[in-house]
Amino acid sequence: MIASVVALGELAMSSSPKDKIKFFEEITPKDKLPPNYFYYKSLLEKKHLSGKEIIAKKRLVKILNNFWSEFRKSGFELADGVNLEGFVTAFEAGYLNFYQFKDINNDNIGKSMINEFVEYIFELIKSVESYPLLDDFASELIKAGILEGKINIASIDKTRSKHIGLVTNLFQRLPIFELADVKELIDIRAELNQYLSRFRSGIMKYSNDISSETWDEDFKKASEEIFYKDIEPTLIDIEDAIKSNKYLIKLTDRYSSSPQQFAVPVVSVALTNFSNIPDLISLAFGGASIVANIYDVFNKWKEEFNKIKQNQLFFYYELKRKL
Repeated sequence: MIASVVALGELAMSSSPKDKIKFFEEITPKDKLPPNYFYYKSLLEKKHLSGKEIIAKKRLVKILNNFWSEFRKSGFELADGVNLEGFVTAFEAGYLNFYQFKDINNDNIGKSMINEFVEYIFELIKSVESYPLLDDFASELIKAGILEGKINIASIDKTRSKHIGLVTNLFQRLPIFELADVKELIDIRAELNQYLSRFRSGIMKYSNDISSETWDEDFKKASEEIFYKDIEPTLIDIEDAIKSNKYLIKLTDRYSSSPQQFAVPVVSVALTNFSNIPDLISLAFGGASIVANIYDVFNKWKEEFNKIKQNQLFFYYELKRKL
């Protein structure tokens, strides 16, 4: 979309006053148009102008030029603020696709781009190969298309649509993704991929309890109820289970003369790769000798943690914790 903003700004700056005002109308809601807007617009069509009208017309042209100049500038500022290196990394890893709008040169560019965007999102929703997360803007466009009859509801897999809607609601509760580096997001994705299938299974179970469709007014409320009734308590249970893993506590009690000085927080150890645990324990005890049967206790701890990871919402719990 940033590229589209830049392209529209470039196109408007090189257009006639009539086209500039046409583009302006395409991206501005009617209730947001300036006072006396249509009077000023009529001056562009009028052939014989009075002295006051000539001044007013020049003022309108100046306002339009300033507006599109600022619009164009904002597009480049947005592009400048983007982590382009991160985009390249994501693209090379196969996690990012670029979409080029097909028609930006027609007389109704704003409407054309919106229609093409809605059509693209709708195709993603119908596809069995993707589970798109839609922001509020995209969701409202899809909803409007359905209500206006422009989108064929019969072609939508309604069960799958509910999955997408519920996951979108859950992900909106996560810390802001923009604060994470792209490479960090890729690393998180790779690390949590093993839990994704169980998470999807859980989402299927929860979304089946929602009777409304994703485009209905009460879908968001139903998603909220699912979260507070089923999902949030499960997340708390996962965290409590990790913190109270008795075998890790038993390990610290057995081998440390001063458990309160344990150098690595229990939860941090519990969420570390299993292969690193012996080294962390050795470090925590200040280099003290660890007897051979430490692995017996450790393996029991690992069994407990493996049970925790079987939870269908462990993926969501870890994603929330890492972000």
